Amino acid sequence: MNNQTKMPKKERMHYLDLLKGIGIVLVVLGHNSFHDYVTQAIYFFHMPLFFVISGFLDKLEGVSFGDYFRKKMKRLMYPYITFGVLIIIYNTLFDILSGSRSSAKLMKRIAALAYGNLIWENNSEYIGTLWFLAGLFCSGMIAYGIYHASGKSRVKLFIFCSISMLAAAGMAVIKNKYPTRLPAVRLPWCLDVALIGALFYLAGYFWRQKWHDKVNRTYQGIFLLAAGFLLGTFNLAYMKFRGYEMLRTDMLQMNYGIIPLYFVSALFISLGLMVVLKNIYHGKMRWMEKLGQLSMLIMIDHIYIQQIIARILNHFNRNLWIISFPVSLAISIAFALIIDKYLGFLADYGKLKILLGRRSSRDGRQS
Repeated sequence: MNNQTKMPKKERMHYLDLLKGIGIVLVVLGHNSFHDYVTQAIYFFHMPLFFVISGFLDKLEGVSFGDYFRKKMKRLMYPYITFGVLIIIYNTLFDILSGSRSSAKLMKRIAALAYGNLIWENNSEYIGTLWFLAGLFCSGMIAYGIYHASGKSRVKLFIFCSISMLAAAGMAVIKNKYPTRLPAVRLPWCLDVALIGALFYLAGYFWRQKWHDKVNRTYQGIFLLAAGFLLGTFNLAYMKFRGYEMLRTDMLQMNYGIIPLYFVSALFISLGLMVVLKNIYHGKMRWMEKLGQLSMLIMIDHIYIQQIIARILNHFNRNLWIISFPVSLAISIAFALIIDKYLGFLADYGKLKILLGRRSSRDGRQS
């Protein structure tokens, strides 16, 4: 477990930016009304993909728990808080303008932000896609714990990962058994989602350490892709046979079907895409790479832009995905670019420190 593949520290893996760009486009597409089969295929892997990539890029060894915790707080929970506050302000102002002002709803939004999970009927009304940041934070922390508790023992690693998967399956069963009592069965900070998210995280991490340089042929990636979609289709068929109310896998909703099948399917598709792009991409789609670099901002803003576009299109009885998808995607990208360029401190704690440092030095000169 400690034998790490050495790579140049300053080397940027552009194909990973491209992969994140593809992933975020699929997220936006998956949230639009579209053909059921395409949406189901997207949901096989679109959210696990980001957990795999995050684990692939992370460093679990040679860093203390305190340093790791602080790094994740700055990188994930800082934007969770800043954008969470902005979302509350946005939704409250939207209510006031639409004449549905409610102090009770404001309190529910504050409670949802503090709880950090799906807690009421319509998540986009409260924390939206911010659940991803909370889930990714907890996934990283659980992955760190499993990695260090396992030491060099593969047996311990297997046992801890199995316990995490069984716990995730148990939480899914409880949630589906008591669907009307969400606050009682959903864990804070998306810890229930993180039980499976941590396994994707660890898989990405170990892929880089053990297999990144070994599985490097395009045909191997295609094989992983085909196997992943085949297993996902089997899982979907099982869900249809068992009469699942939601006929698609969904990470946030903990709608897994057969959870080992869900995990392996999503992992194979994610790794297959990674291997294929690593071999065929030659850096000629920098605009898609930019989307990957902006993926967190697009993840956060697109759901609210889609709501506005949907309201406008509904007014004209023209709410078609062929219109709403490209328009909402384009506006989401534009907003992400503006935030990144002019308000980067909202998402980046380092930029906030630089901004505060400049202001304090300017105030010092003036005094």
